[in-house]
Amino acid sequence: RSLLSTGGSASASGNNTLVAAGTNKLKVFAFSLSTTSTTAMTCIFQSGAGGTELWRCILQAPTSVSTGANLSVAPPAWLFATASATLLNLNLSSANAVHWSVSYYDEA
Repeated sequence: RSLLSTGGSASASGNNTLVAAGTNKLKVFAFSLSTTSTTAMTCIFQSGAGGTELWRCILQAPTSVSTGANLSVAPPAWLFATASATLLNLNLSSANAVHWSVSYYDEA
């Protein structure tokens, strides 16, 4: 199993693909979300676009301040996993920028 990490920014309301479908399950062992938005927004990690909810965070920054959520466990433990051969999606409740990173491995 190879440990992989990726990151970027998402700002579209609704579905935002974070990691394309793997061969097996994408097992996430760490994630980070941050925003400067003063609008409360719900960030939902999903197995597939518009798919099964895996993890939910609510973010809202005070004026001119960054806020976020970070969580990790030591491999081989994992926080959540997609269904087999299914992409990892981040669904945003509003069109505000969220910077994200995830560490994961593709394992049956």
